[in-house]
Amino acid sequence: MFDQSGIESISSTLVSDSNKKLGQGFEHWKNRVLEEFPYLILNAICEKLRLTGIVRDVAGLTAFGVGQKGNRRILVVKVKLKDAQHLWWSS
Repeated sequence: MFDQSGIESISSTLVSDSNKKLGQGFEHWKNRVLEEFPYLILNAICEKLRLTGIVRDVAGLTAFGVGQKGNRRILVVKVKLKDAQHLWWSS
């Protein structure tokens, strides 16, 4: 399946099945019931990303909730154009 330069051949069925499983997992994660978190940690990292052949500044945003017992959960992950005025609140 793999050669020295990377992937030799992958069937379209494998790609389709993998995509379906990832989509189902993401939907489950996105619609999960969240407990209350007394602590919220917001993080952003700025990077350059090529979009349709143009290099743009983007911000990768992550929100973590920290529970009473110290358990941490990723609540939100977003990638936004860095020039947006309100990165967290814009849709």
